[in-house]
Amino acid sequence: MTKDIEFRPVSISGVLIRIVIILVATLASLSFLALLISPQTTVIFQWIGVLLPALICGNFLFFYYRII
Repeated sequence: MTKDIEFRPVSISGVLIRIVIILVATLASLSFLALLISPQTTVIFQWIGVLLPALICGNFLFFYYRII
């Protein structure tokens, strides 16, 4: 009783959209570190904190895209 596995073609655009969604969500999650890490240590998290409004808008757009 073996089941035949059906292979579906993978679209490159679908994979890229998923990668971008994961990247935006990860950066938005890391933005809280801007409050905890001193700018004297590293400035990267401060810039992520500055980009937080754009990241949140991006998350809402991807959420809307996935619902449709």
